[in-house]
Amino acid sequence: MYWRRYLFGNLAYLTNGTLSQAKPEHFYGARPEQLDRQIRKDLSNQIIPSTQDDLATAPNFFLEAKGPDGSLAVATRQACYYGALGPEACIHFRCIDKIN
Repeated sequence: MYWRRYLFGNLAYLTNGTLSQAKPEHFYGARPEQLDRQIRKDLSNQIIPSTQDDLATAPNFFLEAKGPDGSLAVATRQACYYGALGPEACIHFRCIDKIN
């Protein structure tokens, strides 16, 4: 499902905390009810970007864009960082699958 621009305040940092929390322009993700409740609980800060329980889980396929006054360098860094969040969630899904 398509989602748009909200702060990913629940996800664990991929770095030492020096980067700000993600807030991608556009992204796709699953509706919360599409994912087992126990998995959502176990992987909360790895796959659920917001504590608001009606927003996306397992975000993937991100798009970041800047207008003519925006910096290409900033857009590139943001796109790379946001794009790393999707594969990070996939890694945790694979781990939970092996545990079960």
